[in-house]
Amino acid sequence: MYSEPLTWCGYCDERTRLVDLGDKVARCQQCHRNRRAQLAQNRKCPQCNATVYAWDFEPCGQHAGPAGGTDRRPSREQIQQIIDEARE
Repeated sequence: MYSEPLTWCGYCDERTRLVDLGDKVARCQQCHRNRRAQLAQNRKCPQCNATVYAWDFEPCGQHAGPAGGTDRRPSREQIQQIIDEARE
């Protein structure tokens, strides 16, 4: 998981290697040494492959969503409506 320090890209904060996204910060995808590592509080849902909280075991479509993000997925009712329309 840990690798040798990468050369600073010049875009992110040089000390923390974090990028300010306005409402949150994220690891720099160019030079943070853990840029591809998943956060400790997150995991991948084995069924839908969504990034969810490690303690979230809700069914697919009802996950709480990762911290700092907004859930832009359609509601369960909208999903059911789409499925029903596709069957017609």
